[in-house]
Amino acid sequence: MSLSYREIAQQLQKKPPQKEVVKPAQRFKKTDRELIGGNSTPIVANKQAKNGKTKEFALKKFKKAESCAIEKLSYDLLQLCGVKVPKTYILNDERNEPTVLASRIEPGYKDLLFWVGGTLRGKEFTRYLEKENEIFKNQHIPTQNKKEKPIIGLFENVGVFAFLQDRDAVGGSLQNIGLVEHDEYFQAVKIDPGCCTLSHDDDDSSLKRYLDYLQKLSSGNRWYDLDYHGDRGGNAAVFNHATPEQVKDGMMRVAKLSDKQLRAVIYNPKISSLSKETRDGTYNTLIIRRNAYQKQLGVYSSFNPLRFFARIIAQVAESYCSHAPTWRSRYF
Repeated sequence: MSLSYREIAQQLQKKPPQKEVVKPAQRFKKTDRELIGGNSTPIVANKQAKNGKTKEFALKKFKKAESCAIEKLSYDLLQLCGVKVPKTYILNDERNEPTVLASRIEPGYKDLLFWVGGTLRGKEFTRYLEKENEIFKNQHIPTQNKKEKPIIGLFENVGVFAFLQDRDAVGGSLQNIGLVEHDEYFQAVKIDPGCCTLSHDDDDSSLKRYLDYLQKLSSGNRWYDLDYHGDRGGNAAVFNHATPEQVKDGMMRVAKLSDKQLRAVIYNPKISSLSKETRDGTYNTLIIRRNAYQKQLGVYSSFNPLRFFARIIAQVAESYCSHAPTWRSRYF
């Protein structure tokens, strides 16, 4: 007899704290990707910490091990780029295959939807766009004592989300990013990066559209009708309020990534279910995107002799010609 998600959650809550994360048994539907219970009410597994406190984890089940590994990789790449994400672990399912991703639930975490006045009933959500727009415009959230606190780590990361081509960074229901309240600010936490596109056959076209979006944002013009490429929800509604400095902040963190840093994350042997083809495709794609960021910003992650001498040659050529050599864009 199969149990409902709610019955499973109740059983988990009745169990005493475990020394390890509770590993899933036969309690998952065989779907391609499913967050058990939803973002706000996930099925929770407990882990006993050394200090005696209990940590909570949301469990997400995948049909294929590689799909689970790709999402874990997306989390690691976000963290590499300076985005606040929960700690994540890959667990084995009832068939002893690594298809379950456990992500720690930050104490005090609530979806962005609730912080901006939205409501959720089951799977149905309600957003109040006028109130949202005012909050995102000011980048502050009013608290119960009428004190407004700034949002940290949201608008500054639009360049990172564009780098990973996350079409659903915020989520149509504003549930793919949440906030944790601190004394002086709200810290944004990114979850559920399942719509990151780490490699793509049409990457050149997509990359140009993301770069065009970032260029317009960083120009200082408040064009609220800007289109975040492939937007599946609230991305444009949020990120169109980013300041030029915030846009460049995230882009600069990407531009400064070294080949070695990207390789260490993408070829991490602890993420064992990724094929060499997937790793190679991801690495080559992200190198191209990073180089495009460097070109747009005019910076480079490290000294490259070929690029250095190419620039010298180009500068000499420009002194004799009315236009730069056509091969110049290959190097910077």
